[in-house]
Amino acid sequence: MRRISVLIAAVAVLAAAPAAARAAELKLTGTTLFYVDTDPNARNVVTVRLSTDGKSFTVTDTGRSGRSTIPITSDGSCTVNRGSAPARAG
Repeated sequence: MRRISVLIAAVAVLAAAPAAARAAELKLTGTTLFYVDTDPNARNVVTVRLSTDGKSFTVTDTGRSGRSTIPITSDGSCTVNRGSAPARAG
């Protein structure tokens, strides 16, 4: 009986946990920028802006996935700040 109680408790905890938030990932490899969003419900609205000096650019996604905004993460090749990702070009 104890095993069943532990199993029921574990299932209840997993069911009550919020769904994992999905994030788009930005990656800069050499001179190629990759933007990947694996969320099938995402409606991406991606903008890429080059700085006036041409040395960096900013990527933003103002789209939504359901009621949530789409966060942007990085693999470490660029910097992410509040949902936009400035990256060094070249």
